[in-house]
Amino acid sequence: VGGQADSADFPVTPGAFDVTYNGGFGATLTGDAFVSRIDAASGVLLWSTYLGGLGNDHVHGLAVDGSGRVALGGSVSSPDFPVTPGAHDATKNDGEDAFVARLSADFTWVFTSGGVLSPRDDPRHGHFRDAELSILVEEADAAGIFVMAHAQGAPGIKAAVRAGIRSIEHGIFLDEEAIAMMLERGTWLVPTLLAPQGVLDAEAAAAAIPAASLRKAHEVIDVHRAAVGRAIAAGVKIAMGTDSGVTPHGHNLRELALLVENGMTPLGAMLATTRSAAELIG
Repeated sequence: VGGQADSADFPVTPGAFDVTYNGGFGATLTGDAFVSRIDAASGVLLWSTYLGGLGNDHVHGLAVDGSGRVALGGSVSSPDFPVTPGAHDATKNDGEDAFVARLSADFTWVFTSGGVLSPRDDPRHGHFRDAELSILVEEADAAGIFVMAHAQGAPGIKAAVRAGIRSIEHGIFLDEEAIAMMLERGTWLVPTLLAPQGVLDAEAAAAAIPAASLRKAHEVIDVHRAAVGRAIAAGVKIAMGTDSGVTPHGHNLRELALLVENGMTPLGAMLATTRSAAELIG
């Protein structure tokens, strides 16, 4: 289901795309769009997220494909409504704009740290405590599904590894302790070296990127590459991924060159893209 919420306590689930109400209150007409998935048999809320900015945003329709991914469309008046670099139009225009978005099929992607493109957090800071992540992994295990973690800061990476999360996406601030933990637990790393580079490429192409995201992309790009180089040298299991649409789809193979530039052999990069990626997703 989708629609509009103007409640700061609207039910959202851990790991949702956005767990914070962004709209306003009072006489001004504002509200966030929302999308929720409810189990048809039990009525249990499976996942739920806000999707919006400071203005008035609304889901008008949605569809679910055969893989469970949700495509939705609606109207927005928020200048800070979340859009992805490389989108057809990343700039808010006058009045109300139409929007189209796609969300993943389930809630098995959890954010254990801040990020680069998220405007209100710091990628070095952890988000969830160990007890929360352990429950999430326990429930996912019971359902027979894996959990992957958006984890950029070292505290969030370590929390994810301790909880038994299968893969770390990004790993920007990996330190030696985190690498040792990943080796011990067999945790995968999906480096997405192309993601911060894609933000800088979008900046060079005069795309509308929030200033906070540009600042963070410039701050992390060299740190990220050094961390991934250390993980490759230590023997951490690597699967190739790119975080596309942060960069346009179709440019994904640039990731292979970045992996090789940061210490992986050409054969290793090919295996990370094929056999290893298949092994990671089961």
